[in-house]
Amino acid sequence: MATTPEGKVKQQVKRFFEKNQMWSFMVVPSGYGNVGFPDFVACAPLKITPDMVGKTLGVFFAVETKAPGKIKNATENQKRNLRAIGTHGGVAVVADRVDIVEAAYELLKSGGTAMTFIPE
Repeated sequence: MATTPEGKVKQQVKRFFEKNQMWSFMVVPSGYGNVGFPDFVACAPLKITPDMVGKTLGVFFAVETKAPGKIKNATENQKRNLRAIGTHGGVAVVADRVDIVEAAYELLKSGGTAMTFIPE
């Protein structure tokens, strides 16, 4: 069975979530869903610094995957949903390579920084 270029990126993102022990779910579009919902939603573990009580929290993490070179092809509905996730403290990225997802997670782990990455 042939895998599309975007399908390969999705496989890499899924493996990244598994490797980093993140709960994740790949959304399968249907007639009942939310238009523009990201391909993946996940909960990323984040250890709060000792001066912030030292507890681990889960951070909402959303990824819209695109085929390599098609990173600017997010629809307006997808961008709207990703911006809303970022506005509410989650991590929301468009990625055509897994290293974009890795970089967003490293930024979250190192500084507690939630971010939105949507190339225009």
